[in-house]
Amino acid sequence: MTGIVVFAAAFLLYFHTAVPVFFFEDNAEFTTAAYTLGLTHFPGYPLISSVANIAGLLPLGGFGFRCNIFSSFIGALAVYFFFRCSLEMTGGKKASLAAATVFALSGNLWTQTAILKVYSIHYALIFGLLWMALAGKLSDFRWLLFSSFLFGIGVANHLSFSLMLIPVCIIWISQRGTWQYRLTAGRAALLPLAGLFSWITQLYILARSHSPAAGIFFSWGRVTETGTFLKSITGLAYASLPFNKEPWGMRFAAYAGYLESAMPLWAWIIAGVSATAGALVLFRNAKPRLAALLAGAALFSGYTLLHGAAVDIMHVPPWGFVILLAGCAIAKLPPPARHSAPAAVAALAVLVASARFGGYDYHRDYTAYDYMADITDTVPQRGKLGLTAGKLENFLIQYAELGPARMSWPKGDGDIYTPYLTPTIPANATYGLLNTFSADGRNEWPGTRSYPPPEDFVPPPGSRLARYAPKAYTFAGIHLQRGYYELGMGHVQAATASFSRAAAMYPGRVKEDAAIMNNRGDTAKALMLMEEVYKNDPSPENVSILLRLRQGVPQ
Repeated sequence: MTGIVVFAAAFLLYFHTAVPVFFFEDNAEFTTAAYTLGLTHFPGYPLISSVANIAGLLPLGGFGFRCNIFSSFIGALAVYFFFRCSLEMTGGKKASLAAATVFALSGNLWTQTAILKVYSIHYALIFGLLWMALAGKLSDFRWLLFSSFLFGIGVANHLSFSLMLIPVCIIWISQRGTWQYRLTAGRAALLPLAGLFSWITQLYILARSHSPAAGIFFSWGRVTETGTFLKSITGLAYASLPFNKEPWGMRFAAYAGYLESAMPLWAWIIAGVSATAGALVLFRNAKPRLAALLAGAALFSGYTLLHGAAVDIMHVPPWGFVILLAGCAIAKLPPPARHSAPAAVAALAVLVASARFGGYDYHRDYTAYDYMADITDTVPQRGKLGLTAGKLENFLIQYAELGPARMSWPKGDGDIYTPYLTPTIPANATYGLLNTFSADGRNEWPGTRSYPPPEDFVPPPGSRLARYAPKAYTFAGIHLQRGYYELGMGHVQAATASFSRAAAMYPGRVKEDAAIMNNRGDTAKALMLMEEVYKNDPSPENVSILLRLRQGVPQ
């Protein structure tokens, strides 16, 4: 019953703060793919498209909102499984409630429950599978077979889920004395087959890519050759992108910067001390469980560093493992503190979340929707726009309330996508592009004028909204895009002013773009960005980066 209450409370919170239509970048793309049963960017993510399409049948709000509250539901399910994991680890409801409260109110989890993306499912599957292992369910071969089936689904949803194989196997093997079955060769062969059977949903990508009706659904991740398909589902399609070439020092700096912005130093100290104490408790009483959690934290943290992107999102699983360790320490406190500490921890998490609520509350956020409406006012109702593949800053806003979008690849040029604007009723154009200009300022869409973000689009740096990292990051990005546009038009002074506004709001966002520009060989633009970062953050590290860039500027 307690677990149901935890799930309900998390869902109500996430439901209340969900985006009403769609948010920037991938959310709009995933919503479009779900609406049209299409394919998103590589690796295509067929699971989220098909499941969210079913969720879109709910008679509640518009299609975009239905997809977003589906993500809220799955996010609450992740919190429920996390609570059950903590209950298995600690044996105490109070400590588990405190741990689940901290986890549920973590900003990096919370923000993913407000929009449709793959990560809510990712987290729910991770902690669902971990709970099955911790609860001893895998001692029954039927549960073991089911876990293999879930594993295939998890890997199809996000490649990093494959890392869960090691933590789960550590726990499973340690429970060998309780196995109710004899693992014969036939049964052992069934396990990978069950995983392969569920993973085979990836073939949906090939089926849709070769469909005669490929022009009537959104197919950004369309593949036509086996080699391209394999590159897509393994992530090798992104091997040439700049974030894969970042020096390790820069990756560690980005990771440390995220940790610093995600939580105050005192909170990290408390979490670190508590997790260490919990690790000592498990070392004495449950070494396999400790090994599983440490292995999971190390693997997912290593993946984040290797991937070099989306640090905040990919950090959720290791952060969850840290909280589980901390819960073990709380559950082993002496009797007086054992009863008061969980309440104090939960109250502290609620206070911190309340202070940051404005950053995670998206339920009135129509920003992306309104911005898209401005963009589509500049294009014909049945116009044609070309999107050059491989530009990191180009994101499709393809869904408003009507559909579907039409996508095609011109023959002889597999690098060009052509989305057609096809509203189903006479009205304002219902599809458009967020950022109809490229990162280097050139207009990639002949016949369609670029539409820069208005100068007053972003709240001033001192406003309440701008103080919260999740939204400040996005809005700083919008200022950057305006700067690129102005630079492409030859308005250097206006571009510098836009870069300055972005750096004042979120220096780390501007620093990321500077690294990308430098990796592309555009040192002059990287220098412009870093000069604005330096004005807001004259740290020794930024001084060093600025000096290196100045030495590399072509004369």
